[in-house]
Amino acid sequence: MRLLEYQSKDILSRYGIPVPKGKLISTSIDQCPLPFPVVIKAQIPSGGRKKAGGVIECKDQNEFTKSVKQLFGNPLRGYPVGKILVEDKVDISHEFYLGVIYDTITKEPVAIFTTEGGIEVEKLAEQSPEKVKKRHFSVTKGLAEFEAREMISESGVTGKTLLGLSNILSRLTQIFLRYDCTVAEINPLVETHHGQRIALDCHLEIDDDALFRQSKIRGLTQENAEIEGGRPR
Repeated sequence: MRLLEYQSKDILSRYGIPVPKGKLISTSIDQCPLPFPVVIKAQIPSGGRKKAGGVIECKDQNEFTKSVKQLFGNPLRGYPVGKILVEDKVDISHEFYLGVIYDTITKEPVAIFTTEGGIEVEKLAEQSPEKVKKRHFSVTKGLAEFEAREMISESGVTGKTLLGLSNILSRLTQIFLRYDCTVAEINPLVETHHGQRIALDCHLEIDDDALFRQSKIRGLTQENAEIEGGRPR
């Protein structure tokens, strides 16, 4: 089961991973809940939202009102839009990719990192594999922060950026294990001009066969099932 972005960010926040300030809305509203500029993001269980027009920057109230009505009034990538996440627009200096997937060949989870965030990591791995760093880790021990630091430093990252990214990647592996994820990724994880590191977008997928262990997640399944049910077959 793929969680919606706001659901994934709630989990990241619980583990101390910074996310943008945001407000969730489920109907068109007259007043933006945050100061401008903001970014509004349709909440559907699918990637490629920006290309499909589901992520829109709004500089004023007129743009906000028009864009919200547009998103609520039209399906996106075949899904009905029932919720929109409104977030502060983040000042971006650099974008990174941090991810964890399950390697079905080695039967172990693998952490993935690249300094080129905001793009499809699969294509980058095919075209420039040297830019994508990977490290397998034990399901019982996880990935320690010093191990994440060793891995990320191979990309030439140093100083406070290295320390901050290592801490976040280690926490992401904890989420992956704790919630029985098949995918846990932050793309992009951005660094601002002030040195803050923020998960701008994230994606968590939970193993369907493990949902019986995830009492906190089970409550989200009905909402996500309704979205899936509203998609034309």
